[in-house]
Amino acid sequence: MPDDSYSFGPYRLDLDRECILKNERLHCWRSKLHFSLLKLLIDSEPTVVTFDRFLEEVWPGQDRTMHNVGENIRLLKLCIKGCSDHIKTHPGVGYSFERAPKHPRFEQGTPIEFQAAKLYAVAHAEWMRRTRDSVRRALDLFRELRDLQPANARAHLGVAESLFLLSHVGFGVLSAQKAIPEARKALEGALEFAGQDAATRAAALSAMALISMAIDWNFSVAETQFGEALILNPDYSPAHHWKAHLLLYTNAVDGGA
Repeated sequence: MPDDSYSFGPYRLDLDRECILKNERLHCWRSKLHFSLLKLLIDSEPTVVTFDRFLEEVWPGQDRTMHNVGENIRLLKLCIKGCSDHIKTHPGVGYSFERAPKHPRFEQGTPIEFQAAKLYAVAHAEWMRRTRDSVRRALDLFRELRDLQPANARAHLGVAESLFLLSHVGFGVLSAQKAIPEARKALEGALEFAGQDAATRAAALSAMALISMAIDWNFSVAETQFGEALILNPDYSPAHHWKAHLLLYTNAVDGGA
């Protein structure tokens, strides 16, 4: 039986054959070297593996440098596409491995409410990691939650926020033309199903305002939406944060921001 401690996402280290598997099939060119690097990182999780340790344990007695380590870690990250964010860079020191929460699996007959709660918890944890790969995984999980519970306002909100972030200039994974229409529709769903949940409604309105500001450049509408969000939830910090950006854009002054 495979050792689950060496599994993450669709990937698994095959200790007997010393290779990396993806969906149980041999994966990666030069897999033996990638295997050695990845096994050392996983065995040390969450401790940082220094450059010296990589050189001593992966290339013992060979003429290698920090540059060789960095270049091969870069290639390893390309190898584990979709999970490359599990490898953390510590500039000037080395690298560490930090696996994401596992995608939940449920037995037949598991109550939908339990499935929904677990899916949301993992999706939110992925969203909070704030990497390209993690937000992609969060988007898939929020969509799965939305399919499981179509009236789940937080699932719609999570889809919208993930889409916006993935289309943001800092990530640039999706084009705004592709992501924003779905995000708008998801936010409409979030507001429709939030009912009297002021916190969720405030978050959805704030996300709408962000789209109005950053995508539509409709600053007056964005200001109104931020205002409505803060009336519903005066403690919602993202609305304060983005409203402050709006005031900078418009060279306005608002003591309540």
